[in-house]
Amino acid sequence: MVIDVFLAEVANEVFYLINFQTLCMTDDGHYLPAEIAVIEYSVRRGVSKKLHRFIEPGNLSFTGLLS
Repeated sequence: MVIDVFLAEVANEVFYLINFQTLCMTDDGHYLPAEIAVIEYSVRRGVSKKLHRFIEPGNLSFTGLLS
């Protein structure tokens, strides 16, 4: 009985998986963002929401891109 309640709670629990990708590392050690992806997931419903966006990295230094 307790296990059934626990499994039902876990099946309904919502998880968010987030992933960031970077474009490059700058000369001063900072990473420029390239894109982000997020999904909302539960065992019972599967993927219920998703987001994917490319991020504007701002001004690029070619020395940072070439290193």
